[in-house]
Amino acid sequence: MRLTVFGCVILLSGAVARAQLLNNASLTGKYYFVQLLVEVPVGQAATARNAGGAITFDGSGSYTYSGKLGMGSGALAAVSGQGTYSVEPNGAVTLSSPIRGGANLTAWLSADRLVLLGAGTEAPDNANDIFMAIRAPQAAASNALLAGAYSGASLAFPNGDVSGVRSALLLLAASGAGRFTRVAVSGHAADQVGRNVAQEVSAASYSIGADGTGSASFGTAADLFSGEREIFVSSDGDYVLGYSTAGARDILVAVKGFAAPVPATALDGLYRIAELTFDGRSLSLIH
Repeated sequence: MRLTVFGCVILLSGAVARAQLLNNASLTGKYYFVQLLVEVPVGQAATARNAGGAITFDGSGSYTYSGKLGMGSGALAAVSGQGTYSVEPNGAVTLSSPIRGGANLTAWLSADRLVLLGAGTEAPDNANDIFMAIRAPQAAASNALLAGAYSGASLAFPNGDVSGVRSALLLLAASGAGRFTRVAVSGHAADQVGRNVAQEVSAASYSIGADGTGSASFGTAADLFSGEREIFVSSDGDYVLGYSTAGARDILVAVKGFAAPVPATALDGLYRIAELTFDGRSLSLIH
């Protein structure tokens, strides 16, 4: 059985931005990132690690980062470092991996420069990962930045072990005042043999600080998506990233929905996708 456990898509160019040529200066300033990596020795995923935090690009090909790193079943630990990047005229980005020394990520910068999506496509040892960064708020943020209807996805490896891998599609309704009025979950887990399950999260809440970082609590009612997470909200409030504070190596991505009415041209343009796929024995990457 083959099932997709996680995928992300970004718009690279639309009618206005299509002819614009990019360079290193196009990627500058502070972003928030989450990266999830799964190591697959001898065709079988054995352990996972993830990291999340702030990454700042200098516009000249170098970056610094700081945040938290989780490996296997271990607790999160503070991490910081530096790396390099290069932006091609078409928006393709090569950057050194924050989570794995000596490895590079192949990524793409979105047309609005709010999102950077990438993956490690050249790893020689069957390591698969996914990386996403969103631009940090430039002005003081608050709970009001996270408001409206969001669609999202989560991929989690409990205790860093593939045997319990679980993924979920999410519908989130954020009040703008620290509460999720609805969290609907639909997904599957490895121990359910791919059977889809629908669940609801009750009494979910969040808190956003002035810098756009925060926390969210999703209780214990939904097996596929629960617990405490550190979250990051983009400068325009349209994108949310997150990861669990304990018990799982995971990634959460959510995007704000279109305001009605949705124009027929809403999906026009060139897109890139990053996807991790589990076939019952191993993970593979499409990018």
